[in-house]
Amino acid sequence: MSEFAKAPIASTAGIIAIVAGCYGLFLWSRAVLNKRRARSILEAFKPEELANRRKVFGRDMAVAELRAALVKTGKSAVVPVQTGIGGVGKTTLAKHYAKVYVAEYDRIEFLRASSEQELMADLASLAKRLQPELDESAGTKALAIHARDLIAERAAGNTWLLIFDNVEKPQLMLDWMIRARHLHMIVTSRFPDWQADGFEAKPLGVLSDSAALELLRSEAGRDGTGFPKLVQDLDRLPLALVHAGEWLRTHPQRSASDYLKKIDHLKERLEIPGVSSQEDRTTAAVVELTLQGLGKDARALANVMAWLAPDRIEMRLFGDLVGLPWLSRFQHPFVRTISRRIWRVSRDEMRLRAAFSELRTSALLEEDPDRKEWFRMHRVFQQVIRAEGAANGQPSFSKANGAAALLAAQFPAKASPVDAWPICRVLVPHVQALWAAAAPLWQGDWGKPGWAAMDYLLGQSGVFLSVQHDLPAAIDAKRGSLTLKEARLGEEDREIPTALGNLALNLADTGAFAEAQDYIDRAVALDEKYRTGKARAHLATRYMQQANLGFRRIEAGGQVAEGAEAMAEGALDKAQEIWAELSGEDSSEMSNWWNELGYLHGLQGRKGAQFQAYGRALQILRALPQADRGDLATYAMNYGGTALELGRADEALGALQEANEIRVEIFAEAPNHPHLRLAALWLTACLLVLVRKGQDTRAQAEALCVKHGLDFAEREARAARLPLEPVPLDDEPPNPSD
Repeated sequence: MSEFAKAPIASTAGIIAIVAGCYGLFLWSRAVLNKRRARSILEAFKPEELANRRKVFGRDMAVAELRAALVKTGKSAVVPVQTGIGGVGKTTLAKHYAKVYVAEYDRIEFLRASSEQELMADLASLAKRLQPELDESAGTKALAIHARDLIAERAAGNTWLLIFDNVEKPQLMLDWMIRARHLHMIVTSRFPDWQADGFEAKPLGVLSDSAALELLRSEAGRDGTGFPKLVQDLDRLPLALVHAGEWLRTHPQRSASDYLKKIDHLKERLEIPGVSSQEDRTTAAVVELTLQGLGKDARALANVMAWLAPDRIEMRLFGDLVGLPWLSRFQHPFVRTISRRIWRVSRDEMRLRAAFSELRTSALLEEDPDRKEWFRMHRVFQQVIRAEGAANGQPSFSKANGAAALLAAQFPAKASPVDAWPICRVLVPHVQALWAAAAPLWQGDWGKPGWAAMDYLLGQSGVFLSVQHDLPAAIDAKRGSLTLKEARLGEEDREIPTALGNLALNLADTGAFAEAQDYIDRAVALDEKYRTGKARAHLATRYMQQANLGFRRIEAGGQVAEGAEAMAEGALDKAQEIWAELSGEDSSEMSNWWNELGYLHGLQGRKGAQFQAYGRALQILRALPQADRGDLATYAMNYGGTALELGRADEALGALQEANEIRVEIFAEAPNHPHLRLAALWLTACLLVLVRKGQDTRAQAEALCVKHGLDFAEREARAARLPLEPVPLDDEPPNPSD
């Protein structure tokens, strides 16, 4: 190559090197500046000083009225309900009461209650704190009910205070009412009409002139000639006064009239859905001005927090992104939509803590005094942040999508295993809050043709809520997921039948059989239309779901059961044909098919056929080298239980021992799991039947009862009703353990 030809290449390489060097220098200098700013924020942040000046002013009378209502005689529980407009300080008053009278209570608990799911999640967490040995696998609702029972039991002798925050409707409190001799409860709510037994409404108004002025001076750290007018123009709302005082503190050369000019300008142009009253518009304008003064890191976090459940915003929601490999940012479809700033802040603990500190200083976040790194963002703040850019939809949807991506990147891919439940319990309320606030946005131009991150979150939340037996919430989540799938993929896409089938079974569990049947029929029709060759495995799964719907209809009885048996039999026949062809007669799929057939025979009262089908299912699965241990335990218990009911205790013993041993192994970290308890129930019954037949198995039965908390006398009575000798069968089945 000539020197002339080489010259342009060398020049280009030099230019590239210079540009790359300049860009690298830019990135380095920006990182240095961000670090320096974060360090200065953390050095200036004084949480003790902040707590001292953010005192509660002018609420002595309200606290005294609360106390008088709570100690009133003649009632087991008096519930003063603090109602009022947003920003008036309902939650602050409830917490202040708890602080003032902390010595009067043995235990004080703050419970989020804006929805039943939130309340159950907090009660479940309380149950685990009261009894750490409780098994996570019991499920959220069961743990919540247990917490309610524990509170009633313990508040019979000790004095408790429960604060239920932000209850939307009285019905929630009526459904979860707790009564105990020494239990006090406070409810905060914006709902104006609490006409319900056991509740005493206490409307909360704005501050007096003197208290409002004192609060403003405390926050501002100074006084000014325009302060009295500012207090009046801000409607004496504590929330607005805190923000105004913070602005005046950080702008020592500016006056109260300067602040008012900015607020009046903002009030004229702000358009926020759901904000119409003069007081709410004032608070919204104050918040908007505060937002304008935030640094970029804090603002990026606030844009995400605005879409989350407001009462449990944890720092780890952002910090846990550190655990994601850097390359996953380019590989994971949801992580790619997390903003670069959020990604960088989450991976830099100093910047993350500085951003949270800035939000706390600006009064946009409040830290939970009992649970460090738990924060609360007022709903009015969230409304203001979400409303920015709402005119054309693009900015609002982008923020909502960023919040969805943040949650989706951390949501477990499998939400049903027990070890995933703690993180699911944290994330699901945020998913529900995000969908409730953002559902209208995806329908606009910016949301089409669908919302993959939100679809994933709703689908996984639906799975978690299903295993928690919270079927109404599970159905709502799965409906949302289906809606988004259809919008993104089309109503006849190959992924749609799975969503339809899963939703159908949840609907059937609630008794909505007609709607469930429509969904499953549509799912089967789509798979029959599109699935060919090996893809017919999906169609076989759909037939199995159709059969399961038939089982539920048979169990329901009445008119619902008409035609269900024929539908279940036909669906099982079609599934069997596909599984036998694709996987073989001795596959795990066929083992599952035999097990389901056995269940159908049991519904039909054909015990002999049920026994034979369960035996075949167990025989196939035992022969598989990589058999699923959980399925093996289930099939062994089905076979052993049926054998026991047919007077074949000797044949049942080995299978039931196998089931119990496997479940002890699987649930080693969850010794109270209901599946483990069920295996112990059947094995105990078998051992006691063998005692009746003269075998020395009583001690084993007693040990199982002690281990699992079973009533031995009740187990003996149950075993006494089981036959000692084999029940004659028309068709004697082979023993699958041979």
